[in-house]
Amino acid sequence: MAGKYWENEQPEIVETKWMILEYYRQAGKLRIIRKIIRDGGTHFRTLTIDRRDIKEGPEVLRLLESALQDWKN
Repeated sequence: MAGKYWENEQPEIVETKWMILEYYRQAGKLRIIRKIIRDGGTHFRTLTIDRRDIKEGPEVLRLLESALQDWKN
């Protein structure tokens, strides 16, 4: 999917007190948005993980799976 995927696809969204996850399945993107609350208001930091990053580096997938498994237990 070319162009601005966030305009072309409705993501699956999960929100917690400190974080928003947006999964764009068709585009192969996972956006992790960190909320930073300070005296001056709320700020956001965004990291986008692309499916291509995982395909090009299998060690990335291994590390993510390992971290998720640790946190699950």
